[in-house]
Order: sequence, then structure tokens, then C-alpha cells
Amino acid sequence: MRLYEPLSLACQDDPYPVYRQLLDHWPLYRDDELNLWALSRFDDIVPVLRDWRTFSNAQGVNIENFVEITGPEILNMDPPRHDLLRSVVHRAFAPAAIGKLEKSIAKQVDDLLRPLLNDGGGDLAVEFSQRLPVLVIGDLLGIPRDELAHVQQATTAMLRREPGVSEIPADALEAGAELRAYFENLCSERAVRPRGDIISTLVGARPDGKPLPDEELVGMCVILYAAGNTTTNSLISNGLWILSKFPDQRAALARNPQALPGAIEELLRFEAPVQYTSRVTTRDVELHGHVLQGGERVVLVLGAANRDGRRWTEPDKLDLFRPIIRNLAFGEGKHHCIGAPLARLEARLAFGAILRRAPEYAVTGPVERLYNSTERGLARLTIRF
Repeated sequence: MRLYEPLSLACQDDPYPVYRQLLDHWPLYRDDELNLWALSRFDDIVPVLRDWRTFSNAQGVNIENFVEITGPEILNMDPPRHDLLRSVVHRAFAPAAIGKLEKSIAKQVDDLLRPLLNDGGGDLAVEFSQRLPVLVIGDLLGIPRDELAHVQQATTAMLRREPGVSEIPADALEAGAELRAYFENLCSERAVRPRGDIISTLVGARPDGKPLPDEELVGMCVILYAAGNTTTNSLISNGLWILSKFPDQRAALARNPQALPGAIEELLRFEAPVQYTSRVTTRDVELHGHVLQGGERVVLVLGAANRDGRRWTEPDKLDLFRPIIRNLAFGEGKHHCIGAPLARLEARLAFGAILRRAPEYAVTGPVERLYNSTERGLARLTIRF
């Protein structure tokens, strides 16, 4: 009987009982059906994430062959090429640059929230948490507002998976091709008429004295857009749902908004938007008494590591005011999420606005999970203000 099935609906719905078994009894778990190993403990995963020479990103970080969709991009690269491409966009996502966006993002939060407040509620997943990060990353990249809906539809289709199936669905492949074609055209436009956006920066970059190859340009656009909205969407929608289930802690947070940064770290730990990533070994390596041969895939269960009792007291308990220690929601090492400062800012402004204006909101309708093999988010979250 299989214990950990990362592509299953059951694992999406409630993975934590399985995570507890992995953490307590199977710190290195073998799944023959998917031909992979899984690590779950915090202190086992951190050195793997830091050792890119032994545990490579180059064959993709998903169980399915996501490189087939995106093309070459920094998530599926090792140094030195990874470092070179990351350096091109690093400044745009640095805390100093992100801090300058606070006023404009706060306005977008208000604009999205106002009609929901006027209506007395609605679907916060669809109308708020899914829309805010799309607007923010779209503006940063330079995607015209009237084209964002089309780009987002293609991205959603590209990420859609069939539960329990490791092969990428045909419609996801088609959507990925459509998205690459869109960004290829946008890059061509920016080559002629550059603007002050990230796509213009990528098109004009000469990090090694040469323009970036077209396939890398397009791959970078796809991953920056997709990663720039899906994980932030999951952070906000998961967080709003969790806060509704802990009204006393929510009320305390509403009274103490200065505690929001720490509360966001706890929400990230408690319900990590990205539940796993993976690496492929480049050489034989021993883990927990087993020798893994070169070329084997190792899944790093971030959602389990963030509930590791060896690092956190009462790890399955939500405590928005617990002392902050680093979690793995945004990864670690060379591939630590470049957009983490932006996601934290969007979440702080979103939670802050809702807790100021409607701190006693109630979930009234169905909570529907968004099925994506690596992420844990919500497709629907109906609330009443």
C-alpha cells in the first residue's frame, strides 16, 4: 500500500496525517510507482536544497516533465546559468524595489475589495486572491491590462493536472504552447519599443555580452508570470480560510496589525503554498542508510518539513504569535523564491485591509481546492462580510 501519493486528490485535500507518518516513521520514503524517493524532515531537506551540485534542478523540479511546457528558465537550471539569468531580474524583485510598490498595491487591494464589501461578500478566491497577484505581476512584466485575462486563462490551463496522473494533459501542453507564443510576440514588441518593465529588461539584457536566447527569454517570462501569481494567490486564499477557522487568533491579529509580518510567516509554515519540490541526484549519495544512485529523483516535501516537531513546538497547532524561525515555504539556497518579498507585501496589504474593514468575515459557501500537483490553494472561497 502506498503511503505518500503526491499527485492524488487525497494528498491535496488533507496531506498532514500522511506527513506525520513520514516525519515520524519514514524520513526517507520510496515510491516505486513514480520511481522516486521522498524526504520530509527539515534538517534533511535544507542541505539538499543547498547542494545543487549533488541535487540538480536541471531535469525539472516537478514530478511531471514541466520543462516540456515552460522551456528553459531559472527554476529548471543549475549554476552558473541559473545565477546569470537570476542576476538579470534580481534588482526588480529586491526588497528596496518592492517597497516602492506598496502604495500602488494598496490601491489595487482597495479597488478589488470595495465591490465585495458593498455586496456584503462574495468569492474571495475568484474575485480577490486570484486577481490581485495577476494585476501586480502583470504590471511588473509589462503585460497590457486588456490582455491579462487571456494570459491568466492560458496559465490556469497550463497548470491543470489530472489527479493521480504524472503525464501532462494534452490541453495543458496546448495552453503552454499558446502562452510561450504570446510571450514570444511580446518580447519581439519590446525589442522594438522597450519600456520600463521586466520583459524589456530581459530583452535588453547582455549578462554575458550576448542577448539571451529566445527560448530562455520566453521561459523566463512564463515562469515569472506563473510563479508570480499562483503562489501568492494560494498564500492569501489559504490564509483567509485558516483565519476564519481560528476566530480568536484572527481577532487578536486585527487588534495588533503590527504582528502581521510574523503571522504571515506562521501561515506560510502552517499551510505552505508549494507543498513539494524535487531534485535529481548527479552522483551516488547515502541518505538514512540507503544509497541513492545518480539519476534518481528526490521529492522534498516542504509542507511536511514545515510541520517538523524537531524544529517547532506543537507543529500542527496554528499560533500567529509564535516566535519566528525560518520555514521552507519559499525554498532555500540558490533557488530561494526571488519573488518572496513581493508575495509577503501583497499578503500583508491584503490581510491588513480585510482585518481592518471586516475582521469578523465568515465562510458561508463551499471551499473548493485548486488542483495543482505542487501547490495547495483554493479555487473557491465564498464569504460573508
